[in-house]
Amino acid sequence: MCNCYLSSDELQFGFKSGLGCSEAIFTLRSTIDYCNANGSTVNVAALDISKAYDKVNHYKLFSSLISAGLPKWFNDLLLCWYEKLVVTVR
Repeated sequence: MCNCYLSSDELQFGFKSGLGCSEAIFTLRSTIDYCNANGSTVNVAALDISKAYDKVNHYKLFSSLISAGLPKWFNDLLLCWYEKLVVTVR
């Protein structure tokens, strides 16, 4: 019922069964090797955005999901879920 809204790119490695860091590293290394073998310079930058979600404007996020064609009922489900999240730091 929701699979058409929950798909992800084939190059996403996190949160997928059977895929993880080693596959992502292999893909990155293969891409670098290919570019170097064909005479290209490769520049790589890494960015840790683990805390970025705390800074997201949730109103804009959910508005964008509706604009992208996500059904209102599914957006409402996500919104309800996020409204009930609680984080505690020890």
